[in-house]
Amino acid sequence: MTEYGFSYDPTITAGRVLFRVRNTGTVVHSLNMLPLTEDIPPIDEQIRGDRRLAVRPFAGFESLRPGADTTFAVDLAPNTRYALLCFEADDEGVSHLLRGMNSEFRTARAGPPPPPPQPPQQRQRHIEPVESRTLTSEFLQVRLPH
Repeated sequence: MTEYGFSYDPTITAGRVLFRVRNTGTVVHSLNMLPLTEDIPPIDEQIRGDRRLAVRPFAGFESLRPGADTTFAVDLAPNTRYALLCFEADDEGVSHLLRGMNSEFRTARAGPPPPPPQPPQQRQRHIEPVESRTLTSEFLQVRLPH
């Protein structure tokens, strides 16, 4: 997050997503994530327009000071719109979201599931002790075949 904006890769895949957030601005910011149904207009229009539909935040954090970072995980549905908003107010009492600190993204469909874990292969190793000498002491070396 920057001063009055969010900077992120807009290609976000559905499923469990870990968000690592750093406040690179000079004032305190917060982040609220809201799911948006298809009947809700684009988030900037929803914020500035006369008609507003109620949406309940489902993830985020409060009051991240400048230079601080935080992490949170959410389960995002496929092909769904989400909004990011900062409800902090500046010294003049104007909400950061009205200063442009709002953003919207749509999740991509979830990728194929990862393959199931394979049982570990049992490799037999032959350990052959070999004596070695250095200039001042003796020690035991072990060679492992590749």
